[in-house]
Amino acid sequence: MRHFLSLTLLLALLPALCASQCTGCTNIAVSGTSYTLNDNQRLCIQSNVTNISVTCNGSPTYICFNNNVTCSFNTLNLNNTTISIPSGSAATITGTPNFNGAASTFNIAAGGTLLVSGGDLNNNYTINNSGTVTFSGASPFLSGSSAAINNNTGAVFQHTGTGTFVINNGPYITNDGTMTFAENMENRGGPQVNNNAGGTFTVRKRFYNHGSFLNNGSLQLPCDGTAAGACGIEMGDKGANKIFTNNACMNVYGDVMIQGATANNSVIHVFKPTGNTASLGNFTVNFAVTGNGRFIVENGYSSMTSAGSFPLNSSNKTTIGFWDKNTGGNNFDENASNNCHATNMTINTAAPVCTTTILPVTGLELQAKRTGNEVELSWSTISEHNTKSFAVEKANDGVSFSAITTQTAAGNSNAAKNYRYMDARVSLPVAYYRVKLTDIDGKTTYSNVVAVKMSTVSNGIQVFPNPASGPVFATFDQAGNYQVSLTDLSGRVIINKKMLVTAGQTITVERPAGNISGVYLMQVRNTVSGKQKSIKVTFE
Repeated sequence: MRHFLSLTLLLALLPALCASQCTGCTNIAVSGTSYTLNDNQRLCIQSNVTNISVTCNGSPTYICFNNNVTCSFNTLNLNNTTISIPSGSAATITGTPNFNGAASTFNIAAGGTLLVSGGDLNNNYTINNSGTVTFSGASPFLSGSSAAINNNTGAVFQHTGTGTFVINNGPYITNDGTMTFAENMENRGGPQVNNNAGGTFTVRKRFYNHGSFLNNGSLQLPCDGTAAGACGIEMGDKGANKIFTNNACMNVYGDVMIQGATANNSVIHVFKPTGNTASLGNFTVNFAVTGNGRFIVENGYSSMTSAGSFPLNSSNKTTIGFWDKNTGGNNFDENASNNCHATNMTINTAAPVCTTTILPVTGLELQAKRTGNEVELSWSTISEHNTKSFAVEKANDGVSFSAITTQTAAGNSNAAKNYRYMDARVSLPVAYYRVKLTDIDGKTTYSNVVAVKMSTVSNGIQVFPNPASGPVFATFDQAGNYQVSLTDLSGRVIINKKMLVTAGQTITVERPAGNISGVYLMQVRNTVSGKQKSIKVTFE
């Protein structure tokens, strides 16, 4: 399997890139080994390792990964420990990690992966995610009043297992990326969950919110018809300062039950889900709701109990609009409120002012492997919603793609799906591939682009295409520690980086910043043998 390590040509980002290679190692991990780290000691993951155990007695301690390596941990006892997972690398935790003493931190870079397959997370921890974090076990339980999860722009945080993903008394969650829960999610009483304006928060069955939740982004409750059990959302009552606040449009496929503090300043549109008989799209208000938004009930039963109410303005009309589309007069089917009667209700039958879009697919990633004169392409999805087809596209320049085959997509699925295609017609020296997803509405989404070098690598390193209108790829025929530099003809250093590569690994060099054309000199030196090669690279 080829690995792709994205390099930037921006000098300002070089310190962050250099940090993706482990230095100052106290120990270098070996499969099946247990390690104890004391003050300021560092465990380095420099190759693929499995079944290791780590106990951190000192503080601080460090676990770092080189690029494009994997590691599975049986046991993790952490104490003010920083775990850094760079692009292309993956960590798997099979047991329940223990967090002792000061908070420990997971830093997952874009392209990095953390998989928690076994246990829960408790006590003091911070997850800074710019890559992918996956909980695959049944009903994970997260707690820790001082814990935090920061899901950054472009990042994916997901539960792919069965049952209910529980946030107990923490962590504090900030989402600017994508968070997806395959079945249920319960915010049992957490200090705060913030779904920011650029974030997407999807619960595919039922969302139990009893803590503080602030929605400024896309909150999606699609109710996958393949999943048994009720769908929708319940706002519970956990006392003072625990409030569900909605400032953006919500389409809820399932039942809405307001049992606790709720502020709605936008549109909450309630639908009866298709293919799910446990939910009818009912809307129940059993608590005082605040705000100036709207509720729309499409086809379910609407009721307000004696404890329920909407706020009233100076004209004795509700500041929140209401519209039951399947009831005469468009008022509540049943209203027993003590202070918000049918005559107080502001009936607003205008079309919704906003809509939400359910992501058609989560986790679309393409991989390519050369087998003789053929290329094996494989891709997988974590979940699919209303997907129609996948088209494999190929190009000889990385720009002009055309389809070579089409496969039918799963349609709707919360389970991981794997797809495969063998391209036996490869006559190009370099073949570029991507996958285009089309959903049932005709909208398209693209995977990452991969490049496969078909000719034999010689002289240590080969750069292609050259000249290049887009990025340049460099393939190494031998593993080792290399120093890669790129300079322009005036001698100005654009990049100067040390890296550990595996045999057959391909790195990607993007065009210079500002799309500047010209001739550049790439120098590659083996830091152990001292052998060096210089290649002129032309960006058109």
